[in-house]
Amino acid sequence: MGLSYSMLGQQRHSSDLNEREDYRFRQDILKCLGQIEENLKNIREAFKVLVFGTDYRKYVRFRSITPMIWQDVNEGWHGEQVGTNAKRADLRFAIDFVVEVALRLQEFDFDHGPESSVDQP
Repeated sequence: MGLSYSMLGQQRHSSDLNEREDYRFRQDILKCLGQIEENLKNIREAFKVLVFGTDYRKYVRFRSITPMIWQDVNEGWHGEQVGTNAKRADLRFAIDFVVEVALRLQEFDFDHGPESSVDQP
């Protein structure tokens, strides 16, 4: 009888280890999938910027000097707090970048791509 109790205890211990390993494995998979999802989001964002012919380096600089602003369905607009150490050159760059992108988007024919690539009569 003592032997069967010992074997049962080993089986339980082994089962507990397997469950913990399975849990850690699932957590690792979920973490990996989260990272893949974040990378795909970044790729989609970069693609949206590049498809309109925007200089990606300028876009990255613009994003680094401007706060993130978003709208909540129920609570209105929100934004990140930014310091008061903004440089005049950064502000000028941000304004110029927005104007440049707005002009580029105005030229873009959303049905056929950039107007310059469409044969017009």
